[in-house]
Amino acid sequence: MPDIQEIPSPLTINESDNFVFFYLKTTGLSRNSDITQIAAACGSHTFQSYVIPRTEITQEASTITGITFSHSSNKMYVNGTIVETCSVEQSLLDFIDFLKLNDRPILVGHNIANFDMLTLVKEILKSTYSAHNAKEDVLSLKKLFEVKLQEKCINEDVYNLDYNHAKISFKPPIDMKIIKTLISSKLARSGVHLCHLNIANARDGNGVKAILTENHVSAKYAGAIIQFLTVPEE
Repeated sequence: MPDIQEIPSPLTINESDNFVFFYLKTTGLSRNSDITQIAAACGSHTFQSYVIPRTEITQEASTITGITFSHSSNKMYVNGTIVETCSVEQSLLDFIDFLKLNDRPILVGHNIANFDMLTLVKEILKSTYSAHNAKEDVLSLKKLFEVKLQEKCINEDVYNLDYNHAKISFKPPIDMKIIKTLISSKLARSGVHLCHLNIANARDGNGVKAILTENHVSAKYAGAIIQFLTVPEE
């Protein structure tokens, strides 16, 4: 088979990039919660979709979002008003179509685990908004970003969508203390997996060193990584 797999290049921010802000509402606060609403904004364009949940919406989530769902009638209500819904699969496909309206869209999301959106908006924008609706959330996030963050964004602030999977792939060399977690984060930010280093090494003796260098990782790790990649598993 021909060797045609592409190795991801480092991500960069350009003036022509389009920032797409997105926000999710879910059935609860756990990692297993289902999506109930997706909202996004890019420039003057917005996207919103209500999603049929596969699990029950917790009382806490309903109190915060105003979203309830009747599985018996298959209807969703927002503050008592019926809204149109679709499956999570269809909603995500529609969201992807929205992203395709832009070249090189950069997704911007808010880390709600570490920051209080209400406080940020009040302190920075001196305004209030409804935290019950994902569309309100995403528009506030967009405004926050444009007012305080956009001019300060650098390449290191951008992460490949496959970041988490890529980072996990480096667990074996990390466990063997061949590389540090910080190195795996730098490579994963570009979407580089351990398998990509293996491919690069097979193609060119300097391939691993080249990938490390372009991702701001010291080339001194190349030798140990190559040895790890070439030693047969027991």
